[in-house]
Amino acid sequence: MHPDAYAKQRKLSDTHWWWRGRREILSSLLDRMALPDAADLLEIGCGDGSNLPILAHYGTVYASDLDVEMVGAATSRNVATVAVGSLPNNIPFEDRTFDVIVLLDVLEHLDDEVASLKAISRRLKKDGYLLITAPAYQWLWSGLDDIAEHKRRYTISRLQKICRDAGFHVQATSYFNTLLFPLAAIVRLMGFKSDRELKLPAPVINTALSSIFSFERHLITTLALPFGLSALAICRHQR
Repeated sequence: MHPDAYAKQRKLSDTHWWWRGRREILSSLLDRMALPDAADLLEIGCGDGSNLPILAHYGTVYASDLDVEMVGAATSRNVATVAVGSLPNNIPFEDRTFDVIVLLDVLEHLDDEVASLKAISRRLKKDGYLLITAPAYQWLWSGLDDIAEHKRRYTISRLQKICRDAGFHVQATSYFNTLLFPLAAIVRLMGFKSDRELKLPAPVINTALSSIFSFERHLITTLALPFGLSALAICRHQR
């Protein structure tokens, strides 16, 4: 990710509707997992650590990021052990395996997706979970993908194939950010100029968008949503 994008993420991730909504989705999905009382969780690509307080509700949290400044920001939240790391060959905490590993909008940055997921599989406990989210549909590409240095966007079928090629059992998949999808699709199809900067909307708009997005937490644990701005997969590692 471009350094400017990292800086903007640090300013926005706690309050912007997109991150707030995704955290609600994350919490709902974790609630449905059969986790031990004191689970060990790892977030790879944690950024400034805005997800770590949510993860800490479920057990002991570890996290990594390839950016030293982001590792410092994540560490300052005082809820996780954080280290510099990268995929596929530098996952930290070599002496540990995990009940859950989360990869939240990281896969689209990787050169070798399958090798990275295989490396992750070796760090999961038996029957451990891998939770992946990624941006959906190549035709939704925008200036924000450019500034974030994405390499691709995903369909569910592509996400399933990559996970299976890496040796995972795919337990569930879904699109999400579905309720706001029509508006985004119209913007793309009408050819409006793509944004190249992520901004915080006016407070009333930010609250409204957050509420709409967050409402999907009531849907996604029981329904596979048929389309959306993002895609997710929940995989199990079975040795």
